[in-house]
This record gives sequence, C-alpha cells and structure tokens, in this order.
Amino acid sequence: MLRAFPVVILPATEHRPKPVLTRITLNPSMENAMHPFKQALLAVATALTMPLAWAQSTDVTSTRTQASTEQREDRREIREDRREVRDGKGEVRQDRRDIYQDSRDLYQARREGDKAGVQAERREIHDGKTELREDRRNVRDDKRDLFQSRREYRSEYGKPGPRARAN
Repeated sequence: MLRAFPVVILPATEHRPKPVLTRITLNPSMENAMHPFKQALLAVATALTMPLAWAQSTDVTSTRTQASTEQREDRREIREDRREVRDGKGEVRQDRRDIYQDSRDLYQARREGDKAGVQAERREIHDGKTELREDRRNVRDDKRDLFQSRREYRSEYGKPGPRARAN
C-alpha cells in the first residue's frame, strides 16, 4: 500500500522556473524499513533530485500556457515575416512600374529633342534600377528569414496545418 505524505513544495531552480506542488509517496518496502519521519525526508530529497519532466507533471497548466504563448509568438513572427515579404514584393513591382514610366518619358524626351530631359530621365532610370536591386535583395533576405522561422517552428512544434491541429 502506498502512503501519501503531505503536499511538498519543490523550490524553483534553474531548470524549474516555478515552484511545484507535489504529493510524495513511498513504496511499501521503504515504509517497512524506516520511521515515517525519515521516510518523508528521504521522499523530499528524492523529489528534489527527480528530472524536470517528473517535477512539472503536477504543474501541467502553467507549462501548457507557457508553451502555447511561445507558439503564438512564433506564429506571429512568421506572419510578420510573410507580411514583410509581401510588402517587399509590392515595392519591387512599383519600382519596375516606375522604371517603365521613366523609360517612356526618356523616349518622349528624345522625340522632342530635349537633351536636359534625356539626361534627367537616364538618371532616374539608373536610380530606379539601383532601388530595384536593393528592394530585390531585401525581399531575398526577408524570404530567408521567413523560411528560417518556418523551419524553427516545424522543428519545435511539428508541421502546421489541419492534420497537426486535429491531433
């Protein structure tokens, strides 16, 4: 027969962020061998040296909420990365439109024989292409961040999706 001793509070350690309430039990062979007070001391000493998973098994709710909070933060980070990629692609599209318009203006200036206008349009096209390259580089970096965030999320929580949520 297992004898339950009063609830014991296991102190917080570097592996256990919060103190944990647990009930200590001893098996019959230990009970026969010692005085109950010595048994309780041994049980507390044993509980303090138990692995983290066992100690936290009595405190499931806080670890579950902590894990779900971290998971929500990770999902939020992935959403922000997606938004950055989408916005960057929009900037690239706009840069391409601007370059196209500048080239149309260049041809118009050439037709009119406006040398100053031709020079200005060439400069605008050059600046636009420089900006386009920079925006494309930023999109590449943002995509790399997004893929890295997804990879970390999958390694920690498994593959997201309807099947993962159903389990």
